[in-house]
Amino acid sequence: MKRISRHALPLLVTAAAGCGLFDNSGGNNNSDGGGTAYTSPTLEVTINGIHFGPSAPTSDSSASLINTRDSTGRVTSSVFRMVAASSQSGATCNVSAQRSGNDVAPIGQGGYTFSTQLGTPQYDAVAPIEGEGVTVPQGTFQCTGQACTGTVFAITRMSDTMIEGYVSGTWADSNGSFAAPVVCSFYVPLTSYVP
Repeated sequence: MKRISRHALPLLVTAAAGCGLFDNSGGNNNSDGGGTAYTSPTLEVTINGIHFGPSAPTSDSSASLINTRDSTGRVTSSVFRMVAASSQSGATCNVSAQRSGNDVAPIGQGGYTFSTQLGTPQYDAVAPIEGEGVTVPQGTFQCTGQACTGTVFAITRMSDTMIEGYVSGTWADSNGSFAAPVVCSFYVPLTSYVP
């Protein structure tokens, strides 16, 4: 079996996209995959401009937002986690973000940038936990730790039972061969919420 050079893989992905290998858009011409107000549970993953979805996520797709408070009621930790998959598009996405410290602003509706340098309170920054990742039938793209710096995370709408948002960044493929712009947009049940 002949191996493909790691330098040829980005060209192969680009060529495959041009030939329709990645065409899972279902007619959706959304340019960035983010910022759409969905009306029912939805997952959409976009890699290098190629859309996987939007499609319905599996019934076990969900998110949690847990705030921990000290004895005076001040938030000392705010943790968001979301895992979603769609059998229709073959896409999965996981997002984990946290803020911690004395009297931090809790994660809520709004936009954030991932950073591992959170020494002083930054109201627009969150830290990665396990790392962020998306998987589509053609491969996995992810970031962990410092590699997530600059990734954008937003919660665009939330209630006590549903949450909508997106994560967007340039992440490496699982082989570390090349990086691509990635967007994961979601509207999933908020199954655990501690304000």
